Amino acid sequence: MKESSVRNYSEEFVSFIKYHFNHKAVGFLFVVIILFYLISIIPTKIAYADQNTVSYKTFQSVEIKAGDTLWSIATKYYTEEYKSIQNYIEVIKESNSLKSDTIHSGCFLIIPYYQN
Repeated sequence: MKESSVRNYSEEFVSFIKYHFNHKAVGFLFVVIILFYLISIIPTKIAYADQNTVSYKTFQSVEIKAGDTLWSIATKYYTEEYKSIQNYIEVIKESNSLKSDTIHSGCFLIIPYYQN
């Protein structure tokens, strides 16, 4: 009789351990999955928020000073939307109906640029 009661206790103990181990393993796995999801989605949300920044194209009248060039003015107002300084200079020339890169001090240029 002692052997059967020892066997019952050991079987109960083994089933107790298996039951709790399985639930702890499932709980641990659930926590790992949630953490993985959060770690993978947070950078995506941050990147998506950066892409949703709206820029507005505005214009400013700028007086040309002695020594100014289209290049120096373009580098001052350049934003990433224009892709390159050369492209931006062409946009400035088109906005002001300029046929060459020659500008004169005392005159004004309309400078398009993007503002957040």
